[in-house]
Amino acid sequence: MAKFCIHCGKPLEEGEVCTCEEAVAENNASQTETPETQTPVEEKTVETPVTPSPQPTTNAESSANNASSNEFVEKLKLVFTKFADYFKSPTGTAKEFAAKNDALYGILMICVNLIVLFLLTLILISAGADALRSIPILGIMLGASAFPIALTVTAIFAAYYFAMAGMLTLTTKSMFKGNLTFSQSVSIVGVNAFINAIIICAAMILILIIPTLGMIVLYLGLIYSSFMEYVTYIEMANISSDKKAYALLISFIGVILAVFLTSTLMGAIVGSSMSNSFSNSIGFDYNSYY
Repeated sequence: MAKFCIHCGKPLEEGEVCTCEEAVAENNASQTETPETQTPVEEKTVETPVTPSPQPTTNAESSANNASSNEFVEKLKLVFTKFADYFKSPTGTAKEFAAKNDALYGILMICVNLIVLFLLTLILISAGADALRSIPILGIMLGASAFPIALTVTAIFAAYYFAMAGMLTLTTKSMFKGNLTFSQSVSIVGVNAFINAIIICAAMILILIIPTLGMIVLYLGLIYSSFMEYVTYIEMANISSDKKAYALLISFIGVILAVFLTSTLMGAIVGSSMSNSFSNSIGFDYNSYY
């Protein structure tokens, strides 16, 4: 009687064993051992941020300083190149500087006046010191140096110029609602100050030669420069005539107060030095006498 495999139904001979189970087992084993195909993973490159190295600022700073220095020198040159225009057309020159809307021009002109005034006062007082020291009281008050007196005169004129510029701006712009700025006011006053510096130099030279003529030039020149200052303000201020008159009056009162306070302050400083000089001189004479 023929036999059949109970798994696959294959007919078998007497004593034959079917190998279907072994084939199935080997097939399963081969599938298990076959490696799975892996999808390659892209590697991501992490970029390290680069910190920019600080740029040297020395060259930039030096360039800026050189540019500012050159600008200052150019402005100073322009102030002196207008030498003839200060007398030909002082009003037009003041308007030209005011149109630049830069207060440095006016400040430079005022500083030129103050430097000239200080040096001339120092030279004149030092030159006349011998004659003054021959007078007992004046010689003691003068002391050993003319520097305090020259500094006092310079401080008084500085108070006048800057107080005038400030008061013209304050009265015109703040009180009477005009459009006069400080740079414009200081340009008006600066032209007056530069004219005064030239007049003072010329007058002092004439005083050494012809004293009377030198004093006349000094007085008339100062009156002329002050008059042109007021005329320039009247033309530049955009307020009514009545308000201009009040603005000038109030400004003049403010300038007087500023000059008075400066004179009092400098008098206290210089006076104390003169007092010490007087005490030292008396003490020295007393000790040497005894």
